[in-house]
Amino acid sequence: MPSNKFALNKTGKRIMSLKSLSLCMLSSAVIVAAACKQIQPERRSDRSSHAARSFYIAPDGSDAADGSKRKPLATLEAAQNKIRALKKAGPLPDGGVVVFVRGGTYSLAHAFCLTAEDSGTSNAPVVYRAYRDEKPILTGTRVVSGFVRHRGGILKADLAAQGLKGVTFHQLYFNRRCQTLARYPNFDPANPYGGGYAYVDGPLPKPGGMYRDETNDCANAFPYREENARTWAHPESGEVNLFPRYNWMNAVIPIASVDREKRLITLAHGVGYKAVRPYDRYFVRNLFEELDSPGEWYFDKASQTLYFWPPEPIQDGSVRVPVTENLVRIEPKAAWITLRGFTLEGCDGAAVSVTGADDCVIAGNTLRNVARRFGPAAIEIQGGHRCGAVGNDISEAENGGIRLAGGDTKTLVPGGHYADNNYIHHIGLENGHSCGIWMSGVGQRISHNLIHDISRCGIFGGGTDC
Repeated sequence: MPSNKFALNKTGKRIMSLKSLSLCMLSSAVIVAAACKQIQPERRSDRSSHAARSFYIAPDGSDAADGSKRKPLATLEAAQNKIRALKKAGPLPDGGVVVFVRGGTYSLAHAFCLTAEDSGTSNAPVVYRAYRDEKPILTGTRVVSGFVRHRGGILKADLAAQGLKGVTFHQLYFNRRCQTLARYPNFDPANPYGGGYAYVDGPLPKPGGMYRDETNDCANAFPYREENARTWAHPESGEVNLFPRYNWMNAVIPIASVDREKRLITLAHGVGYKAVRPYDRYFVRNLFEELDSPGEWYFDKASQTLYFWPPEPIQDGSVRVPVTENLVRIEPKAAWITLRGFTLEGCDGAAVSVTGADDCVIAGNTLRNVARRFGPAAIEIQGGHRCGAVGNDISEAENGGIRLAGGDTKTLVPGGHYADNNYIHHIGLENGHSCGIWMSGVGQRISHNLIHDISRCGIFGGGTDC
């Protein structure tokens, strides 16, 4: 199957399904208000052109260097330590500090964490940003090499021999494109949100029946149709991605067993909504026997062997797996920090997690191939006050785009978080309840975002004065 998870037109550009197109039209008319940039007053947290002090990072830099433009550092942590040393010597100068990151790829073995110790102030913000128009890439992936032929088009590689023993990952990338975990039925790139499903066996439910509890409801097992019978040596290694009962929310649950005589799949635990009903849609994955198309992969944890059917010949560095949960974390009590102009890619959780911080901005970044694990959004802002996501391009995220949560629902003190002028598209293949932007709490703002090609809705949630 093709590695591109969305339909292509004759020019090779991604196109929208009718469902996605209608959602885009709704987003344009009701949700997003405008696709153009909104002119806003300059925030002090990002006045990097007026910074009093600067440091530089480059792929060929050295952490033993002084961090000047001529002698750049090599890592974000080295620049972080320089700023901490400045703060120990006295208050940051008016205008603050900017860290310019030169173009190139920076591989992160763990998330870059910013704490209260790394804070700026309203008059002296701390800014990490791309240098001019250069394109620094922060990636949480490791290269997989050493592939040998297994059979047919399937190759295999020993991860333990490459220092990746025990690494857990939910995705594989080939030429910076997300590939498909071996599954049945196969992924349908022409219909990424509605195609590629089997259906639970049984009589067609009566109209309105999904809203009534039935005496024979079962939440942890379901019968499959005869045409969907499969033979798996180790069904317990697989999992089911299932839309139970109401079909507006899915669940990913490990398989406990398969009874081929009864044509019954038993799950490791029950699904939400109390029942699996006939005609509920599902697919099974993470089963070696289902690796039958180009672009599919399977990881045998017992032998630490990665199997992959590449859609085209493998070049050096073209196969990668994520090894980090997040790329950047801004932690409680941090304040007045900006992240601008980066490409962030390749992690299982949120690319940027902002928790309990004040006056921090995530602006002008490209986020792709992130939030692969079921649940997190690409950018998560929770707790704290007045933090924002502005002007970011978010795509190829398996879950949501942006999550805003904050404020006190009892005292009605606002969180003041905001998501403005973001472009969010082609997300949500893992989570059927994915939303472009999700918000809750008190006093959040969402404005001028363009949202299309997602699995459910453009904006979800609400709260007081949101």
